[in-house]
Amino acid sequence: EIEKKHSFDLIHAHMSLPDGYAGLLLSTLYKKPLVLTYQATDLDITAYRSKQCFLALKKVFSKSNHIISPSPRLASKLTNLFNISSKVIGYGFYDKDICYKKSKYHDSYKGFRVLLSVSRLLKTKGIEFNLRAFKKLVKKHDNLIYIIIGDGPERVYLEKITHDFGITENVRFLGRLSHDKAMEYMSICEIFTMPSYQETFGLVYIEAMAHGKPVIGVQNQGIDGVVSHMKTGMLVKPKDVDSLVEAMDYLLSHPEEAKAMGERARQMVLENYTWEKNAEKTIKVYENVLRKA
Repeated sequence: EIEKKHSFDLIHAHMSLPDGYAGLLLSTLYKKPLVLTYQATDLDITAYRSKQCFLALKKVFSKSNHIISPSPRLASKLTNLFNISSKVIGYGFYDKDICYKKSKYHDSYKGFRVLLSVSRLLKTKGIEFNLRAFKKLVKKHDNLIYIIIGDGPERVYLEKITHDFGITENVRFLGRLSHDKAMEYMSICEIFTMPSYQETFGLVYIEAMAHGKPVIGVQNQGIDGVVSHMKTGMLVKPKDVDSLVEAMDYLLSHPEEAKAMGERARQMVLENYTWEKNAEKTIKVYENVLRKA
């Protein structure tokens, strides 16, 4: 029905199963090229669900005219699993959303060293591991504050263990805030930490990096490959408090190096991860696919 009303030149599916498979059928039916952007779920979960799923994925990948990966980590995994290459075009941010002015929250936290997380409060985001690590660091570093922005089903549990750990005076649960306010808090924090162990990409890391902040993420997750360990941030082991303590402690103990990491991170994301840059890359993919078609 869409094709009859609005003739289109190509099909772009944004997940392999079921979207990409449907796109492949439509591509064959209408003789239109297929561009596929796959997700972490495709490779980390669906590929291992059954032999049938694996073969369906292999068919979609092998018959797509062009494949886009949302992260370097997933591009590498696609090659390892299916011996197929892809072009990395990640998610992005709008430069106008970055808080370059002095935030009104700056004076409120003057004299404090602020660690920040911004996420839906889900188990997989790893906020509990942040709290467990933070409990150990409060004893070593003065004036630490950990700000948690976001809400979700884990909030009650996280507030309870914060109380049990005896760190309620050092932790602020701010709940869900507007995007603008979250960006202001990013501008005042010293470290952005979100040890999420199930993440396709993680736009908040990019936003924190755009604010010149060193970020802590998890190895072999979406941000791995975007964050270069010890260069633009720190990558820790999944669900590992000791690894997280080590990363936080290093950044807090080496503030000048942490600041340099943040500046390198800012430069890297401004050059590669704005929506404008990603749009340009996607348009080039479309142009190349249509030229070959």
